Amino acid sequence: MAFTDRERLERGSMHNNSVVARLRRGVSLEAARAEMEVLATRIATSYPPGARQSGFTPRLFVQPLRDEIAGRVRTPLLLLLSAVGLVLLVACANVATLFLSRAAGRAREFALRTLLGAGRRQIVQLLLCEAVLLSLAGGAVGVALAFAAINAAPAALATALPGLHALAIDWRVLAFTAAACVGTALVVGLAPLLTLDRRNPGGALRDEPTRTTPARRTVRVQGVFVVAAVTLACVLLAGAGLIARSLAALIGAELGFRPGEVVVASMTLPRSFYSTGPSVRAFHDQLSRELAALPGVGSVGLATNPPFTSHDTRVFTAEHAPVGDAGAPTTKLTWVHGPYLETIGVTLRRGRHFTPDEYVQARRVVIVNEKLAAVIWPGQDPVGKRLKLGGKGSAAPWLTVVGVIANVADGPAGREPGVHAYEPFAQLQDSFLNDSPTQFGREITAAVRAAGATSLPALVRDAVARLDRQLAIQRIETLDDRVGEIRAPQRFGALLVGIFAAIAVLLAAVGLYGLLAFTTAQRRKEIAIRIAFGAERRSTIGLVIAHGARLVAVGFIAGLAGSLAFTRFLASLLYQSDPYDPVTFAVVPAVLIPVALLACVIPAWRASRVEPIAALRAD
Repeated sequence: MAFTDRERLERGSMHNNSVVARLRRGVSLEAARAEMEVLATRIATSYPPGARQSGFTPRLFVQPLRDEIAGRVRTPLLLLLSAVGLVLLVACANVATLFLSRAAGRAREFALRTLLGAGRRQIVQLLLCEAVLLSLAGGAVGVALAFAAINAAPAALATALPGLHALAIDWRVLAFTAAACVGTALVVGLAPLLTLDRRNPGGALRDEPTRTTPARRTVRVQGVFVVAAVTLACVLLAGAGLIARSLAALIGAELGFRPGEVVVASMTLPRSFYSTGPSVRAFHDQLSRELAALPGVGSVGLATNPPFTSHDTRVFTAEHAPVGDAGAPTTKLTWVHGPYLETIGVTLRRGRHFTPDEYVQARRVVIVNEKLAAVIWPGQDPVGKRLKLGGKGSAAPWLTVVGVIANVADGPAGREPGVHAYEPFAQLQDSFLNDSPTQFGREITAAVRAAGATSLPALVRDAVARLDRQLAIQRIETLDDRVGEIRAPQRFGALLVGIFAAIAVLLAAVGLYGLLAFTTAQRRKEIAIRIAFGAERRSTIGLVIAHGARLVAVGFIAGLAGSLAFTRFLASLLYQSDPYDPVTFAVVPAVLIPVALLACVIPAWRASRVEPIAALRAD
């Protein structure tokens, strides 16, 4: 990049250049950062005096390109991976509970195998073989579902998560899945060993026919797995609730404009045909007239940067501003032509919008957003005050603030709007457009407000084609669609975590039901004797429900503690939401406890229906 002295003075406040470099072999990232600090000081001393602000020192940030591209999605992906892992653990706990129940029913079998000479190794091999077969079968079904899920990934999600469109289930994914299946099989298959009595197989054969209650060791280990499942379900449910609350806050957040009935079309004027400032400005005038003539169109405006996109940044200095020598903060700057702000429905807080004359004449005016006004002139009316580009010594002309508008969403979803200024395109100097090596000033977005905006894109394409058949519209859509696309990743993440939480709660309830059904079946003779001696069926129901309620209570208390720790991880993903939101933590037991009690009621009801004579005869 090479500039004339005048261009260096005019562009001296544009600190938005990026450099991509490859580290020399053997050079660490820390060494590169240290060298950049030295370079930043050198740049500051050689900066043009007219463009350098008092006390100005540039900062050069160095980070891996991978972090620059995908750093913003790493935490959400880790969140989803954590949710998947928690669901897998709940499933493991449930299957382990079922295996323990099955192993308890096979106590005589294992005792016989031991008496006939089977060693511990043979029993372990048997249990692991059964567990591995079941786990691999489940893994195969999961891989098939993963193929379908990747092919059905929403297009909006593919654009929001870099590299998602190139995802494929390759040998690495299959190897990870196989390892997860084997690990699951080890946890599940070896769990029954915790309850087997290897020291006295003969005693197990003698006691089994006369046992009226399940072995305490078996029930205790099963209870641990059920408590673990309830705990993890509670953690996931709390996380899903917080993300849902955050999504609701994001959807309800003020955009600063009214997206309804607005179509936006983005295009870039090629330098080969639009090499001068007058040619670019002439196209803007012609395009505005063509679009305004379309049926049903209420207003048309052009801008260099629509909402939710990156913006040109400058440094402004305010006249008599009480902000010290540093001037105003780095400010996003949008150049507009025609009533763009009115077209997208930006709310005017003070002052006025630009007049038609200011769109064609350099009247040296500017409109700022509320955030910029609050930073530079806190507690004051900024209308009538003046700003200029660059530092105090800048030769740029002073710009008079004629209006203050609402903060418009000017970045990714969930990010607070930055300080922002708007200037008429007529004030952009031709030196930025004449044979410029960049597309600065040629990248333009047309905003059109009309009733029935969904049918307007075809008419806009035709209007552009009438002006220049070689010019391609890079993107055309309604603002409502763009807002929905911006929020799609948050919706998708909330939906996934919500589904995972629902699955976890369901699995926890199934595990609790399985445990109570097993213990009730094992205690069938005990319950029959109780009823035969006059126990009421109501007390039998209470006996079973009390057992389940104790497990749920322990799991909920542990889950509450785990949720408080888990929310720290979620804090960076939440938008205007308290990670310790009392409403969410109140909803968790309101959802979890009824489901758990329902899982207790069915085995309890079955226990109360036991006929003493039939049960004792059967045994």
